[in-house]
Amino acid sequence: MEREEMGEGERRGRDAVRRTALGWGNAGLLLLVLAVALAGYAVPCHGLDTDKTRASLEGLPGVYLMVEDLRLEIEEDGLTRNEIHGFAKKLLTSAGIRLLSEEEWQETPGRPWLYLYAHVMRREYVEERVYLFNISIEVKQQVRLSRAPDAEPIYATTWSRSILGKSGWLEDIRKGVELSLQDFIEAYRSVNGSPEG
Repeated sequence: MEREEMGEGERRGRDAVRRTALGWGNAGLLLLVLAVALAGYAVPCHGLDTDKTRASLEGLPGVYLMVEDLRLEIEEDGLTRNEIHGFAKKLLTSAGIRLLSEEEWQETPGRPWLYLYAHVMRREYVEERVYLFNISIEVKQQVRLSRAPDAEPIYATTWSRSILGKSGWLEDIRKGVELSLQDFIEAYRSVNGSPEG
């Protein structure tokens, strides 16, 4: 009965909220970006960083690093995918986390890969340029459903963190990338120890 009384706009709004609660669809991302834009700062948000998800990192011999492309306008402003990839590679290897080649990754049980995505949108206002961003870092691995152990494995996110923010400077996005990588390094070390100890 309640569904019949609801108007089309209300149904769409409720569906958008449901998509946001269930995952990072475009509507969910847009709502979160707008919320942060109004607030005016960067905040940690959506993530799977618990004792259980950290346990999925235990024993990983390394990860294959995959950095997603940026929008052309962001690259033209001075932040590039290659810069982020190079920075991530340097930070992870200096922390003692082995980066797997594609061949090594193919042979590693679970085929773990670290996915880093800086989703950045540029907005122009009368007197300023603003960047709205969501920096996502995820460990993806092959997993099997417990109810169907004989089924083919599928890829799933086993650990993740995100940072959502708004800034007038690309340097703040670089700092967000660094914080995301540091979160992963801390989580990885919490179950594997650090190379020094």
